[in-house]
Amino acid sequence: TKDKILMNLSVAQISYFINILLQANIIKHSNQRDIFRMISENFKTNGTDTISVDSLSAKFYNVEDTTKKAIREKIIELMNLSKK
Repeated sequence: TKDKILMNLSVAQISYFINILLQANIIKHSNQRDIFRMISENFKTNGTDTISVDSLSAKFYNVEDTTKKAIREKIIELMNLSKK
C-alpha cells in the first residue's frame, strides 16, 4: 500500500480549497477530475484513509457555508504566517 500524506482538513475543505486555487489560477489544469484523482491517490484525512474522486467532485460543486468559513480561517492563518 502507498503511504499517503495526512492533511488536517476535511474532504469538503480540501475540495473547496482546490476550487479556490483553480479560481485564482494558482493551479492551472483543464481537467478537474485529474486533480481529484491525484488528491485521492496521495492524500488522506483524519476522518478517512481513502478519499474518493466522486466525493471530492460532489463537494467541489456543493460547498457548505461551514466549509467556506473554515477555509477562510485557514487562509487568514496562512496570511498571518507570511508576515513573520
